[in-house]
Amino acid sequence: MMVMYGSTIFTIMLSKRRIEDAREIAQTLVHRQYDTVLTGGGRDGSTIEPTVLESLNGGADLVTFSADKLLGGPQAGLVVGRRDRIAALKRDPLARALRIDKLTVAALEATLAAYVDLERAREQIPALALLAAPADAIQAQAERLRDALLSTKHGLVATVVPQASEVGGGALPGASLPTFAVALEAKGRSAAVLERLLRLGRPPIIARIQDDRVLLDARTLLMEDPAEIARIVGEVLAVEA
Repeated sequence: MMVMYGSTIFTIMLSKRRIEDAREIAQTLVHRQYDTVLTGGGRDGSTIEPTVLESLNGGADLVTFSADKLLGGPQAGLVVGRRDRIAALKRDPLARALRIDKLTVAALEATLAAYVDLERAREQIPALALLAAPADAIQAQAERLRDALLSTKHGLVATVVPQASEVGGGALPGASLPTFAVALEAKGRSAAVLERLLRLGRPPIIARIQDDRVLLDARTLLMEDPAEIARIVGEVLAVEA
């Protein structure tokens, strides 16, 4: 959060309970929103920082956030807040240079319309759907991926293990969600070699290494992905056999 006091701008991290305290000293209070912007992060409404509405109700003059990251819309930056502060931004010469085009406006309108019904939004907006995926659904997907990989018969050892998904990016750096992953080991190949082979696939498979095993997080997989991943793994292992 940025707090303007006189001509000095302070950047501080605030919880929703401290926004009111900052309001007492700030001429202009700007909250740079990083967490889920309109709703809590999970189905239980949990969130790491205030939502946009909570920030505005708590006293923030302006709230800025990304339209594409956790909002799940087109690539754009959004600013909401007090009418007079928004009017001042519109008068700045940069506003014309940075304004979004009509196609982006149309895509943003469609995204925001989905948020009228949060359950519908979680079904239609991929970022929300993946963040809110229940543990049992992720585990079932991991088991499908494990079974598909074992069917390639290239000396693979595949097991489902509990892990943590790193949300990452500029939206939630350092935040994690419980998930399930498939841990891969290949006979005669180190984890580093196997990870490199997966990156050479067409298309590449991006994995990570932990405890000398290659991990594939099932949180971000679509229903049809396990079969495709198994095909790619089978191809790269057959070439390197």
